[in-house]
Amino acid sequence: MKKNLACFSGFFVSLIPCGAFISVLVYIAYVSNSLVQGALYGFVFGAGNLFNPLIIISIAAPSISKRFEKIITKEQLYKIAASFVFLFWSGSLFWKAIYL
Repeated sequence: MKKNLACFSGFFVSLIPCGAFISVLVYIAYVSNSLVQGALYGFVFGAGNLFNPLIIISIAAPSISKRFEKIITKEQLYKIAASFVFLFWSGSLFWKAIYL
């Protein structure tokens, strides 16, 4: 029974907007010219956050990871990720050395 309550409490906590979200909505209301325009901008901003592509990716992540496990091993994936981190780091150092 406690497990079901934890699930519902997590769901209800997810409906409470974070501080950054509230601050953007307050800024939109401040900048808008009228009440209707502010409400429309706030609705569009909220709808954009509601239909976030990250939600779709997180739902599809288990099936995607199972397909990738058949193609590539974890060790190979770690080597590729480390290579990208190293290339990004060295590229940013090179960029700073040239333009500073």
